[in-house]
Amino acid sequence: MEFLVDTNIIIYHLSGEQIATEFISKNSNKLNISFITYIEVLSYNFSKEKELSVREFLKIFNLVEINKDIVEKAIKIRKEKKLNYLIVLLLQLQNQKILFL
Repeated sequence: MEFLVDTNIIIYHLSGEQIATEFISKNSNKLNISFITYIEVLSYNFSKEKELSVREFLKIFNLVEINKDIVEKAIKIRKEKKLNYLIVLLLQLQNQKILFL
């Protein structure tokens, strides 16, 4: 089983939250992040040194890309239902990953 990890889990880990750190350590060979999570994490206001270590840490994750079909589905559903986290859910469906919030 693989996991699509949300930004919050990574931030919790970086902040020293034990449960997030244990999850990441236990599943390090099965972790994926969306490009959105990658952007969100690296947009955080880190010092230059910390950002370098975060970039190194993010290398353990497989970066899941989104395709145009998923983008179009997201636009349609978003217009109809105004759902939060829509793209993450669509990535989960596209890649058959388990979403861990």
